[in-house]
Amino acid sequence: KPDESSFGFLAYLYARKGLREKISELENSMDGFGFASKRTILYSNMISGYVKKCDLDSVCDVILQSLKRDGEDSSFSEETYCELVKVFIESQSIKSLAALIIEAHKLESLSTECDKLVGFGIVNACEKLGFSGKSILDEVDAQGGFGG
Repeated sequence: KPDESSFGFLAYLYARKGLREKISELENSMDGFGFASKRTILYSNMISGYVKKCDLDSVCDVILQSLKRDGEDSSFSEETYCELVKVFIESQSIKSLAALIIEAHKLESLSTECDKLVGFGIVNACEKLGFSGKSILDEVDAQGGFGG
């Protein structure tokens, strides 16, 4: 019987190769084996695969899909946030990163703990990597996020 890390590894490979239909099959299989509650492992590995491929749109899609599907249970590790922030910064896609924060914020529950918010994870990763979290927040404000 496979474990959740097996699913995660396959998710990484499928994402890196751009095999979306295989990822969908993988999600269904994961549910069938009783790993529905461990979906963050799948999503984190998908993000890693898409980051390797520099597919920023798919990175955003995975994060937003995780929030739609799992809500508060979709918090990612600091490592995942650092990985995705780095590729957005290197691709000079600050506007896209800010748009991701805004879209994620719309999906997150008011009861979500602050340190589990996508925006918090992204800004925290920026600071950890030596980038200005303030510049991201300024861009979020410029795009009208957070009621701005």
